Amino acid sequence: MFCFRSCLSIAVAVGTCLPAFSGAAEFDCVVQPRQVIEVRSPIEGLLERIMVDRGATVSKGQTLAYVDSSVERALAEGAKYRSEMDGASKAGQGRVELSTRKLNRAQELVRQQFLSQQAQDDALSERQIADAELQEAKDNRRLAQLEHQRLLKLIQLKTVRSPINGVVMERVLNVGELAEAGVGRRPILRLAEIDTLYVEALLPAMAYGQIKVGLVGEVTPTTSDNRIERATVKVVDRVLDAGSGTFGVRLELPNHDARLLAGVRCKVNFPAVNLSAGLTKQRPIETVASASTAAPPTTPPAKAAPAVAGSSACQQVIPAVNTWAQAWGQQDLAVYFAGYSDKFVPPNGVAKSTWAAQRTQRISQQGASTVTLKDLRTLTCDAGQATVAFTQAFRSISYSDTVQKTLALEWGDNTWRITREAAAPPATP
Repeated sequence: MFCFRSCLSIAVAVGTCLPAFSGAAEFDCVVQPRQVIEVRSPIEGLLERIMVDRGATVSKGQTLAYVDSSVERALAEGAKYRSEMDGASKAGQGRVELSTRKLNRAQELVRQQFLSQQAQDDALSERQIADAELQEAKDNRRLAQLEHQRLLKLIQLKTVRSPINGVVMERVLNVGELAEAGVGRRPILRLAEIDTLYVEALLPAMAYGQIKVGLVGEVTPTTSDNRIERATVKVVDRVLDAGSGTFGVRLELPNHDARLLAGVRCKVNFPAVNLSAGLTKQRPIETVASASTAAPPTTPPAKAAPAVAGSSACQQVIPAVNTWAQAWGQQDLAVYFAGYSDKFVPPNGVAKSTWAAQRTQRISQQGASTVTLKDLRTLTCDAGQATVAFTQAFRSISYSDTVQKTLALEWGDNTWRITREAAAPPATP
């Protein structure tokens, strides 16, 4: 599919035909928020109020929700009252003053030999006990102050604030529901930071080395105006995907006025990148000759390459993906995992064993569910490699989401298996 007809009249020493690229290269991409954050309460409790809804703009530090803190407020009032109580302190101070006068009289009487040493010792002990009781009263008052401060901090934790400037993507919980703490629990809200957008693109391996950090690309989002935006390359993956022959690139796109939309498809063009130059560097032009003028080979021809997936195999790409999705919805783990190649690399650098364990747990616990693939289409299919894209809608009793997904597949053992999986928020119509 990548070979153009003009290549058919050219014999290449390595036995493959080249794409007829020239000039700047343009690639598919997706515009995403800089980060998507799931906002949870650090302390479990019933939601008392939610101050924002989907689509609202929020600023860093803004109050988003209140978790019920009536018990903590009552305890805080009690601790505050105890911290202000001075009765025990005044009583202790009075006993100290009395015992001090008593000790002074006893010492004077002992000097005059009118009182025994034992009586002086008793007065001294009484003074020490009074001092200790006064200190205890002061300590209790200080402890009440600290308890009051602790409860105020606890109440502050039950006030959920925004950690970023952004927008509310989704309101998951409602007033009266239980806000749970911990990773994996249902969040209260999902926020997206859109002051700066990330443009994610997969580029062919032949472009590696030409795409560098700091390179400026021209991004054209698939919106109504198709306006060209300038973005800067910030990340170039150092590990290529052998299955699809691609590597990932991330560009930063300024969006301080919130004019651009996130979650849309786009095209990225690198004016400074010339793929034809890269191909020429990999396969020198001296090895290319016209089929009509090429001299007979003076050495034995190279051994024919093994057969790869042809048009009939390409017709099996869509059914293979549908089988994988159906197995997911039916919780058929054997068929589901059989849809992945041994070369599959989980996203975000997760170990394959960890990914498999997580998927097994989630699929086993999802209950009755459906996985619907919309707009399923084959983007590429050639030389045993294929790429498909679709909108995935997942629905279960407790969870639902819709994402734009791209799969890279590899042909082997008369079937297609997934080697790479990438998901993004659904594209805006």
